[in-house]
Amino acid sequence: MAIPTKFLLPLIYTNKTIKEVLGIQDKLLKKYRDDGLLSFHQVGDKFWYTHDDVQQFLSKHYYPAFATAS
Repeated sequence: MAIPTKFLLPLIYTNKTIKEVLGIQDKLLKKYRDDGLLSFHQVGDKFWYTHDDVQQFLSKHYYPAFATAS
């Protein structure tokens, strides 16, 4: 049984898709790149982000829950 495409994550993200995934605007995305927080690949004036780039970025900024269930 095949997995429906809407559940598959892309392997490569463009600026447009990465902004949608992270819920950010152009300026913040540029800041993440300029500050070295988010890895990217550049060809000419196009930026590309791999799934691994995004996973690495999110892992670096992960904070586990500290509240305990009552």
